Amino acid sequence: RDREHGKSMPSGDSASCAFMMIWLYLIFGTPYPLLVILPLTMCGRVYVFCHWFGDTLFGAIIGIGCGTFFYQQMETIGMPLFDVIMKF
Repeated sequence: RDREHGKSMPSGDSASCAFMMIWLYLIFGTPYPLLVILPLTMCGRVYVFCHWFGDTLFGAIIGIGCGTFFYQQMETIGMPLFDVIMKF
């Protein structure tokens, strides 16, 4: 916790990892990155003494919530562009 300067709540690393993993789950339907990479990221932040477990858990909840919300918005607003990109 000495390595991080400022407040450590919530963990931005866990939030960004959760955001990306939930997008992989929602787009491709595979839960394995969400179930493997996210916990490893969370444990890694605790292991190097940058965060407490609660910090990483709260960051992951925020990331999953934001990822789900923005995916729903992408589905309603940006789906035509997304379809064009996925065809390539």
